[in-house]
Amino acid sequence: MNRPRTERSKIQLDTEFQTFIDSQKPSTRNTYAMYVRYWIDYSKMNGKESLEFRKADNEAQTEKKVLGFQQWLASLGKAPNTCRTACGCIRGYYASKRMPLVFIRSERKHLTESPLVQENYRFTKEDLAKMSEQGDLTEKYILLAGASFGLRAIDFMAITFGDYRACHLEEDAPVSLGTRNTIKENVRANPFLSSDAVTVVKAILEKYPNAKDTDRVLDFSDEQVLTLSLKRMFNNAHLVAGPRIVRFHALRAYLIDRLSAICSESQWKQIVGKKISEGAYISTDQLREIYARAMPSIIINGNQNHAKIEQLEFALQEQQKSLAAKDTIIQTLEKKLGYVTTETANNSTTISDLLRRLEKLESKKDDTDKKDDTKTT
Repeated sequence: MNRPRTERSKIQLDTEFQTFIDSQKPSTRNTYAMYVRYWIDYSKMNGKESLEFRKADNEAQTEKKVLGFQQWLASLGKAPNTCRTACGCIRGYYASKRMPLVFIRSERKHLTESPLVQENYRFTKEDLAKMSEQGDLTEKYILLAGASFGLRAIDFMAITFGDYRACHLEEDAPVSLGTRNTIKENVRANPFLSSDAVTVVKAILEKYPNAKDTDRVLDFSDEQVLTLSLKRMFNNAHLVAGPRIVRFHALRAYLIDRLSAICSESQWKQIVGKKISEGAYISTDQLREIYARAMPSIIINGNQNHAKIEQLEFALQEQQKSLAAKDTIIQTLEKKLGYVTTETANNSTTISDLLRRLEKLESKKDDTDKKDDTKTT
């Protein structure tokens, strides 16, 4: 039985394997270290033990082990090219020790052929929305940022906190992550953060404020953890894959499908990082406009950002209703005030008339009193 995947990344390499890894180009060291750990998990032999096995092998058992290693990787859901490259890594190790493996024609054909593997599950927006509800912050990041970038696992895992801090996350999405060279093919990629990705990346940065710029956001070395996270969310969301398999690479296909619906092949390849002719490259600003047109079909329903928008819209509607009710009350009070003002004005007129009449009466009374005084005299 092979080791649990969470333990595989902790496998210690002996001096023989470590020397071989250190001799590789910087761009391939992490990948080869991962392949070597898979070999140790499968063969139960570290570097020195692998060499001793080869020295004592007179019946081509080492070659058979490498062929079995290829099938074992395929059974784990690894892509055909990954299976071939991992076997090439082990063959390269033996060759570097002047113990090259010798395969007969049928075996060489087997090594170069793509083993039969299951088709990837095709994610929908609804799938990703349901899965997002089942994940913790790291898993949401793997899901939403993975779907936003469309990068291969090895390139996705290489993203650092400094990469995000250098972005203009306060701007409207999509936000450029900057041009970067892919590890596998060493070609330029121009990934963008969708509104989904911006939300979860901000949460990641807030959670780890003391992380160094050089620290990777995902600190594990086994890319299989990405697939395991997706599978856990997928299963907890009660989704069914049928004969297809759920793996991280399917998020790359998810983005490519949506980009290819609104742009040319060379344009979407420039975004996700696939080789194109030099004359086909366009500016990052042009790519951003393309991504912006595709973003409504990329972002999911029910993510945290959308939920906040819905809450704000609901609150706004409630405030508008409240203001409308207050307007009605104000209009009613204004009518009453107008009535009172009119009545007050009418009353003021009446009082003035009464005062004038009273003054006339008092004046007549004074005249009458004077006449009476005269008669008496």
